[in-house]
Amino acid sequence: MPTILIADDEPAIRQLVRVSLTGTAYHLLEAADGDAAWEFLQAERPAVAILDIRMPGRDGLALTRAIRADPVLARTPVIILTGLLGADMEAQSRAAGADYHLTKPFWTRDLLATIEACLQTTE
Repeated sequence: MPTILIADDEPAIRQLVRVSLTGTAYHLLEAADGDAAWEFLQAERPAVAILDIRMPGRDGLALTRAIRADPVLARTPVIILTGLLGADMEAQSRAAGADYHLTKPFWTRDLLATIEACLQTTE
């Protein structure tokens, strides 16, 4: 059962992602800030990390750079899920090392397809 980390400071967004993944075969971890997310990443080594850009502690871009710099975590697929719009934000996500960039609000089918694409690249 693949583990998915959801890191977002908004409880409603974490709940929405959790509900979107109900009925799937994923084990979910939730972090309300970047520092807690980093602890989960190091301890649990999730199969996929879904990160918000703006959150307390390390933001999603800083976390992504830290993941890419860590030899143990470097291959962890990262999905940036943010309410910040624009090609510039997507470019910043890619420059930090994110594999995918989704904007809020999101479609459940898009999130599921993105997670599946992440898992296929790690097999």
